Amino acid sequence: MSVSRGHIDVYRRTSDAVTRVSEQSLDLERSCDRERYEALLRSGHRLPVESCKLLEYRRAAATCWQPGLGHR
Repeated sequence: MSVSRGHIDVYRRTSDAVTRVSEQSLDLERSCDRERYEALLRSGHRLPVESCKLLEYRRAAATCWQPGLGHR
């Protein structure tokens, strides 16, 4: 996300695939978008972050996921 404009994409991971569920554009200069952003990312409402490198995902999609952003 840039300073004030961006997207929030929601993905669903299953043992077979990763699919995009929804995409929302945000402009934080607009108060309604700012409120939506704050509601989604407010502390306590965040979903756990997991990552899997693409090559690892292709080899073992069901078991490659690790906690965190994948800076390993």
